[in-house]
Amino acid sequence: MSPTVSPTLRFQTQTFEYQSDAQHPQRKKLTFHFDNPVISANAALRGFEAEFVDQERPVHLLFHRITDVRKADYSTRLVEVTVEYGLRDNSSNHYDDKYRGSIDVLVIAQIDEPDRRVN
Repeated sequence: MSPTVSPTLRFQTQTFEYQSDAQHPQRKKLTFHFDNPVISANAALRGFEAEFVDQERPVHLLFHRITDVRKADYSTRLVEVTVEYGLRDNSSNHYDDKYRGSIDVLVIAQIDEPDRRVN
């Protein structure tokens, strides 16, 4: 019977900081680098901070989501995560006020460690 590879979990976090005067949610792709090839990966929102710039406003809609998690096509050691974020008040159905903040993203990756063998 040949030895099998025992996969290992690795955790990484990154922060997406944004400042907006745009009239739409912000979008950013984060790239996570791992030392070994990635077998599979998932991402989670670890935390966030959000505020309007220049004036106090009641929050009507806080929009945040992780829209895509994938292993990079060009490298087996990279995971790409796309994050979207928007903040608006209840004065309209548009993103018409400046806002800023940050999103913390956690990636949990199952990596291949060939030197860890199970007999």
